[in-house]
Amino acid sequence: MSWLNAALLFAVFAGHCELMAAWSNRVHGLKLKHRVTSKVRAVHDLLVFGAVPGLLFGFGLFGYRLLRGGEWAAVPWGWKAYFALCGLGVISLLVCTARNLFRPLPTGVRRASRRIDVTAELGFKPIGAGRRRHQAAMPWNGQFTLEAVELELTLPDLPSGWDGLTIGHVSDAHFQGEVSLPFFERAFAELAAWRCDLYVFTGDLIDNPARVDWIAPTFGQLSKANPACGCRFILGNHDWHYEVAPLRAALEAVGWEDVSGRVETLHRGGDPLALAGDESPWLNGPPDWSQAPPEAFRLLLAHTPDLFPGAQREGVNLMLAGHNHGGQITLPLIGPVYAPSRHGVRYAGGTYREGATALHVSRGLSGRQPLRYGAVPEVTRLTLRCPSDAATGG
Repeated sequence: MSWLNAALLFAVFAGHCELMAAWSNRVHGLKLKHRVTSKVRAVHDLLVFGAVPGLLFGFGLFGYRLLRGGEWAAVPWGWKAYFALCGLGVISLLVCTARNLFRPLPTGVRRASRRIDVTAELGFKPIGAGRRRHQAAMPWNGQFTLEAVELELTLPDLPSGWDGLTIGHVSDAHFQGEVSLPFFERAFAELAAWRCDLYVFTGDLIDNPARVDWIAPTFGQLSKANPACGCRFILGNHDWHYEVAPLRAALEAVGWEDVSGRVETLHRGGDPLALAGDESPWLNGPPDWSQAPPEAFRLLLAHTPDLFPGAQREGVNLMLAGHNHGGQITLPLIGPVYAPSRHGVRYAGGTYREGATALHVSRGLSGRQPLRYGAVPEVTRLTLRCPSDAATGG
């Protein structure tokens, strides 16, 4: 057996998988209906899993017999060209792995977290009805482990009047049924216990319109906490598949305000903060920032982190997003592989800073597929800080 050729064929397979993941991620980042993305996923699965017998039998053991003394010279140029492309896929995979392993927290960010075993607290695993309930019940599924993340962000342009503002951020509820209501009630109870000044939700509320009655016992907890700056929401791409007017009405009925496609200016200590929402490319589009005072600190709620470059161009100071679920499944060392984004897994989850704009991407609470391996559900409290010299008047 030729071990060198075996290694080369394995590298081809790894590069092929990276190319298929990159293609699938970017297609899923487009404005497409589920019936289209499900077909894309089926083609992806066929090409990934079909590559194993194809390489092993078509090139390794039989066909060109590369594992049994065959020569690469016999392989047609078309296949050689694609295998070379797979080599670029290997390089991309190595770059993504290095970025995952060595990406530090941005300057001015402090992070602490604790994990909550919701199953242990409840005394039962909160699995409900639905055709994907077998996924929720899979061994070692982290879907029912909740991470409570506390971030302190020092933001150079934050006015002194907003120093110490606390924001409770939750995203991607995906109310559907396989993850039952008690899990979500526990997650929102954690948010409510923080007594934040402002609560925000960044989309993907529902995957089953029958679960609209879950909004009151979950989101209602936060509005009942009487946050000083209220509760604001936008919707996401999964909500786009349904009638959104009842969803907006249900959230508004429990005290949440819709900021999609508009800018709202809040004041504290005489300083303005412009809060806006952007549901692009699915629902209400970009807000008109000219409605905000020019000196206002700009806070943007967006469903997808794909809007990050545009937020930077608009002078947004802080953007909060979800959509990518932290990759939902991450591999040891490699990290996340799949994220529905035109940036691939670059903004799968976590905190980023580019130029003057900071971004936090929540892993969210659930997903259409209730599977979590290495990317457990998340609720977040962000505390905004002025630079120390500005905050102390120095």
